[in-house]
Amino acid sequence: MKPQYTFDELFSDETRRGTKIPASAYKTKGKYPIIDQGKGTIAGYTDEAEGLFTDVPAIIFGDHTRIVKYVDVPFFIGADGVKILSVKKAKDNPKYFFYALKNARIPDTGYNRHFKWLKEQKFLRPAIDEQNSIVERLDATLHLINNTESQLVKLDALVKSRFIEMFGDLPLSCAMKDVCKIITDGTHQPPKFVREGIPFIFVSNIVQDRLTYDAEKYIDDVTYSELVKRTPIEIGDVLLSTVGSYGHAAVVENERKFLFQRHIAYLKPDREKINSRFMHALLLSDGVQRQIESKVKGIAQKTLNLSEIKCLQIPLPSLPHQNQFADFVTQADKSKLAIRKLLEKQELLRASLMQEYFG
Repeated sequence: MKPQYTFDELFSDETRRGTKIPASAYKTKGKYPIIDQGKGTIAGYTDEAEGLFTDVPAIIFGDHTRIVKYVDVPFFIGADGVKILSVKKAKDNPKYFFYALKNARIPDTGYNRHFKWLKEQKFLRPAIDEQNSIVERLDATLHLINNTESQLVKLDALVKSRFIEMFGDLPLSCAMKDVCKIITDGTHQPPKFVREGIPFIFVSNIVQDRLTYDAEKYIDDVTYSELVKRTPIEIGDVLLSTVGSYGHAAVVENERKFLFQRHIAYLKPDREKINSRFMHALLLSDGVQRQIESKVKGIAQKTLNLSEIKCLQIPLPSLPHQNQFADFVTQADKSKLAIRKLLEKQELLRASLMQEYFG
């Protein structure tokens, strides 16, 4: 059996508090990245140097969020409650241990208690040549995934560009309520859930402005039949997230049954006035997103009310013009589907390699 090493044998750790730079001062470009430990992404940049963490490469571990991120340039942390891990031994490859932590199934042990769990874990420590080989292969796989994901981003940008080209100069001629037969939200009372059945979805099911059906909660046919009367879902209807992660939209694209919580708004387009694909792009357009941002209320949990959705001001080009744009979106979606299938294969390869190396 290969020897295992304790956390303390491998890592030095430091509790790090967030930068005092206010979020309003974050730049889109700058010398130093500010890492959002809540999502593990770059929240912005700054040119300030005071408080900069320079002992890199480092592994960021969110004690509350369980996010793990590898950073190899000087950086700031944009939120409190993170541990910054540095590998003690000069002959070790820090990125090998980053991948090991990424593969770890970190249980949800409660607020600010995940690091205690981490400290109790043991790790394999192969020879440096093997560490480097593993990192090289995983890096190559991740590079493929990133390139594939960038193709999806480019297609989204192309659709957005075509929308602006076709409709950017049109006046705001009507309100959203004028082009919808129904604007309401999901059920306000939690239904009786069952082990399996019809998916009951949440805001988290609107991913990259598409609807996913990966559900943790389900309802039976009787509950569905009763609740669907309020939101008679059909292909072409549009969903819009309204609480927390608000302003994300998705079009219902198939006849699969589902229902949803009240934090999702339900818009049934009047098909004689507006095309669903056009409405979807419209909701995601900069002009409408700015309106949404100005209308949300609340501090701890920002909310977009139905009354505000109804009053969103929109342009309304002719239906043939809308349909022309929708045809372009349909072709782009076919390309996206092929890219997503490739991405799934790459993700499976990555998962297989992680399992092979880290178990």
